[in-house]
Amino acid sequence: MTRPRDSMLWVVLPCLGLYLCMAAWFLLHGVEAIDDAYISLRYARNLVRGAGLVYNPGEFVQGYTNFLWVLIMAGVLSVGLPAVPTLCALGGLAGAAVVTLTAVWSCRRLAPGLRISAGVAPVLLASNLGLVVWSLRGLETGLFTLLILSGGLLYLRRGPLGPLSMPVALLFALAALTRPEGVLAFALTLGHLILVRLRQGRAPLSRDDVPGLALFLVVLGVYGAWTTWYYGDLLPNTFHAKVGGPLASLPRGLGYLWKFGRYGTGLPLLLIPLSLLSRRRRDHTRSYACIMTAGFALYVAAVGGDVFPAYRFLIPVLPFFYLLVADAVAVVEERWRCRLAAARRWWAGEGLIRGTLALVLAVLALATFRPSSAFAWREWRGGNRYTRSMLMVGNWLHAHEPPGTWIAVNPAGALPYAADLPAIDMLGLTDREIAGTPISGLGTGRLAGHEKGNGASVLRRRPELILMSGVKLDVDPPTREWNPHGRSEQEIAATPDLYRIYGLEQQAMPDGRILTFLRRREP
Repeated sequence: MTRPRDSMLWVVLPCLGLYLCMAAWFLLHGVEAIDDAYISLRYARNLVRGAGLVYNPGEFVQGYTNFLWVLIMAGVLSVGLPAVPTLCALGGLAGAAVVTLTAVWSCRRLAPGLRISAGVAPVLLASNLGLVVWSLRGLETGLFTLLILSGGLLYLRRGPLGPLSMPVALLFALAALTRPEGVLAFALTLGHLILVRLRQGRAPLSRDDVPGLALFLVVLGVYGAWTTWYYGDLLPNTFHAKVGGPLASLPRGLGYLWKFGRYGTGLPLLLIPLSLLSRRRRDHTRSYACIMTAGFALYVAAVGGDVFPAYRFLIPVLPFFYLLVADAVAVVEERWRCRLAAARRWWAGEGLIRGTLALVLAVLALATFRPSSAFAWREWRGGNRYTRSMLMVGNWLHAHEPPGTWIAVNPAGALPYAADLPAIDMLGLTDREIAGTPISGLGTGRLAGHEKGNGASVLRRRPELILMSGVKLDVDPPTREWNPHGRSEQEIAATPDLYRIYGLEQQAMPDGRILTFLRRREP
């Protein structure tokens, strides 16, 4: 007879090995953080230097949404560790922990009797390369996913009929400090708790829930009060730069969900209705996973999705989504076992059942892996190439421009970080004035977070250098024509006396390409 611990190891170790193999394959093609990670790194570096949690010294603008991750970055920098490899490693370990936790929970629910079904959720999770890539990109995705999964599973282990424990509240509070969606995750958890209790004829909340609720509210209240005092705004500046009304962003957000369902989750999604036939009525995992998945999907649709490939905003609820798929496969396995046992056929053995279900799992994993691999590889290869180009330009500016030289750029991450010069973010993520510029149709543009701009504001501040066309890098011979990227560049290019104030300059970069930019003529 197989012991439960042995059954768990048979699921956990292969799934963890699959994730680590996927991660190693990407890392062999280069280790580099995504450009946006350098925005947070710039905040962390200024904090370590004593300038405060700011993008430009003296400008108190909250251009990040990952407070806890920025503090971790600051800790990494303060002890002298290499920032990018360390952060990628931490994110990768968080992703591995997500796969492991999902496997352990699935085994406790389904193994040893339904070992193949127990492997569905962790195998599909490790096969979805979105989790692998976004855990290794230097951002907070892996940590955030781990925190809400840990909080959710601990809540389920204690049960919604028991008190809301302080460890659960603490995990969700840490998640909320890592990303604002942590508040949504806690609200959905609290909503599930209330619904289950009402269904059981109990009071929605009790005195025993007060410590957990108080802990969450105190942590978030203190953070909100500090944010308002320090930055003068409760909401991050990125909210003003990216988010329009929910109805305006909804079509783009629904398109984001449609593509997510079409590329990589379509086949598993079709199995979800089967999970409703599960006989495990006393197990609240299914209803909780439904609420978390649906709640996050509605939120992502309302904010208009994300600009990056591989569906970063939906990664945090993939474990819950795949637990629903595992429930659906378990329903098939249970009913098939019952029917074959009743038929008493010689061929209706354990090997046939496991072999067929293993084939089903392989098909599901392949249906998940193939589309996600295309998006993930495009992000990894293209993102690495882009970030290295920005670091190259930034390092050149750092070597050739005097300290204190103001630059204006669209990509506010790797280039300004490497240049270590004060910068105007022309997309407004770290610039209060540009983020606050009213525009019509915010949320309806093709690229989320790339709609705001204010060319007049940029020119009024008279930066010494303006990098146009995103960052214009050409092979020799370079063109002298602009291809304005975004509203700020379009308005700057349309300014009648632009070339009276700024002159066109071209410089050779270390890789042989030519950087074309504007340099201010007047002092």
